[in-house]
Amino acid sequence: MKKVLIMGEIDLSLESDGVTQKTMSQAAAFEAMGAAVDCIGYEGAEIALRSFSQGKYKTNDCLGTVYNQKLKRFPLWIAIRKYLINHKYDVAYIRYPIIDFVVFHALKQIRKSCDKVIIEIPSYPLEIEKANLKRKALYCIDSILHKKCVYLVDEIFYVGNKSLKIFGCDAIQIPNGIPEKIKELESTGYSFGNGIINLICVSNMHPFHGYDRLLKGLAKYYSDGEKKQIVTVTMVGNGSCRADYEKIVTDNNITKYVRFTGTLKGEKLTEEYRKASLGISSLGMYRERFEEASSLKTKEYLVRGLPFVYAVNEIGFDESFPYALKLENNSSPVSIDEIVAFANRIKQLEPHKVVSEMRDYAILHYSWESIMRSACASILDSTEYE
Repeated sequence: MKKVLIMGEIDLSLESDGVTQKTMSQAAAFEAMGAAVDCIGYEGAEIALRSFSQGKYKTNDCLGTVYNQKLKRFPLWIAIRKYLINHKYDVAYIRYPIIDFVVFHALKQIRKSCDKVIIEIPSYPLEIEKANLKRKALYCIDSILHKKCVYLVDEIFYVGNKSLKIFGCDAIQIPNGIPEKIKELESTGYSFGNGIINLICVSNMHPFHGYDRLLKGLAKYYSDGEKKQIVTVTMVGNGSCRADYEKIVTDNNITKYVRFTGTLKGEKLTEEYRKASLGISSLGMYRERFEEASSLKTKEYLVRGLPFVYAVNEIGFDESFPYALKLENNSSPVSIDEIVAFANRIKQLEPHKVVSEMRDYAILHYSWESIMRSACASILDSTEYE
């Protein structure tokens, strides 16, 4: 049986956290491929080694202690290096850390102790410009040391714009997968209650979500004259852009068509999904210089069975997929007329068929097992996992 070690600056105890859920889903994927999986990350004030089995962490061995939360990355990578002096693995799967001298020395030991070494970069290119001064200083060190990764790393998996090489290493583009917990979501489908097209936006309202494009398009839609087709927008969430969105709504006198709910979870969020006609994914990825991306929100809409609108090249997504509408990835106001035409086409379809096909598509293409089997094909002989 192959042995896989997943490691990174992850709090293994926060199972509701997105990064932790992703790590657990990847561990489950490797397990499904027949491997024994261990993970190293944080557990409160400890550096923990935990074995993963049947969807849960089974053991908890302490490899070190965190005495200063601001410097906790250092004891983590020191503990990883010391642990691997006496332990061997077939595959090391590393969530990308900024590479400083402590991490670099850990990587050298990882290379000695693991047959294959993979680094995953969750978002590429790296967001250096937005980093604070401390992280920018670390990135300066990283820019020197990551050039030596070609000698220490077999491949880099990444989510982002197409690149054949990263840090001199072979690079494999992957989409964001569906966390196992997302599969438990209710397939709420879609609704056109009272003939209204209700667009739902669920996010933390960052600039890259680009919902200002949608609201400006809605303002233009209604300013062009009386409309037979009523279109409303439900904004779920809070964040740095909410005040800007509210100002657009007020300034353009469309308050009767836009509703802000704040952050919702559980049944309250599900109830909003039940009333939605279409989901709106990120419309502003151009602001991050992304031509290609992989939004978790599109995956959630797929699992929910909610047709959606998006505006970037979605990694691994078939643009001919009939239940999604792709818009331009730029700053122009969204054409609500185009969305209305799409919604009216969806209204003619059999809802049960749409919901079923969307959920099946999500699990087939975006389960972590499917992604890891495909991505690891060049590194691992997948037949050994059958």
